Amino acid sequence: MRLRLIALVLLVVAAAAGGFVLTRTDSSGDAWLVLATGLALAAVTVALAATTQRRRRATREFERYFTLSPEMVMLAGFDGYWKRVNPTFEAVLGYTEREALARPFMEFFHPRRDHPCVREPDRVQGRLVQMDRVDRDARPG
Repeated sequence: MRLRLIALVLLVVAAAAGGFVLTRTDSSGDAWLVLATGLALAAVTVALAATTQRRRRATREFERYFTLSPEMVMLAGFDGYWKRVNPTFEAVLGYTEREALARPFMEFFHPRRDHPCVREPDRVQGRLVQMDRVDRDARPG
C-alpha cells in the first residue's frame, strides 16, 4: 500500500515537473523527458509494489502450510543440517527444533547406505548420476 502511494506521488511530481519545465524552457523536449522519467519511476514503483505484495502473500501461505501440515516437513541445507522443521516433526520424533537443527540430518535416516533416503542428498548435490525416486512411504528395515 505504501509503495502505491509513493507511485502516485511520483506520478504527480513528474507531471508537475514536466509542466514546470514546459513553461520555463523553450524546448518542450526537456519537459517530455522529465515527464517520461517520472512515469517510468512510477511504473517501476507500481511493479515493485505488486511483486512485494505477491511475495508477502506467498510467504504467508508457505508459513501456514509449514506450520499446519500434518506431515513432517523439513528444509535441508547443502551443509548436511536441517534448516527448519515443522511442529509435526517435533511431535513425531520427540526432538525440539533446536535439537533437530543441531544434528546432521543423516543421523535421522536408517544407516543402510543403499536406502533411497540416504542416497537422495548425494544425488541432489551432484555426486550421483542416476535418478532415484524417493518413496515417501518407504521405511527402513
